[in-house]
Amino acid sequence: MGNAITIPTHQLGARPIALLFCMSECPDCQAFQPKLEAATENLPVGSADIIVVSSEKDAKTQFEHVSNNFKRDDWSTIPLDDELTIELKRNFGAFAGSEAEAVGVKRRAGIPALYTSHDGGKTWSGTPLNENASVEDITKALAP
Repeated sequence: MGNAITIPTHQLGARPIALLFCMSECPDCQAFQPKLEAATENLPVGSADIIVVSSEKDAKTQFEHVSNNFKRDDWSTIPLDDELTIELKRNFGAFAGSEAEAVGVKRRAGIPALYTSHDGGKTWSGTPLNENASVEDITKALAP
């Protein structure tokens, strides 16, 4: 995935970790959302940690998007103004096209992009799941 970054995974344990790069106004993200919900519906709470890396325009929109769409206890988000947000976007190359100048790297994946790790964040899936993924693909990627 490029340069090494630090993700505070010590709190996450050994369960799968997923980074979801998304934005509420993105039509492809809107198409992906129901599939992700269906895939996580049968996963026990706490069996996977999903971290939302948002491309929203401001903190208010991010809060509304996360509050209205990501209601499970094992989902979290990184604040837009946290340096980790931009660091993750740079490292994974996954962000909205409108962010290209601010992120400052070539985009390798648009949004939505769901990357998964099964070893505490040491290695990540090489190709992200996106709006073309099936519910089964997403479920398999998040399975412990």
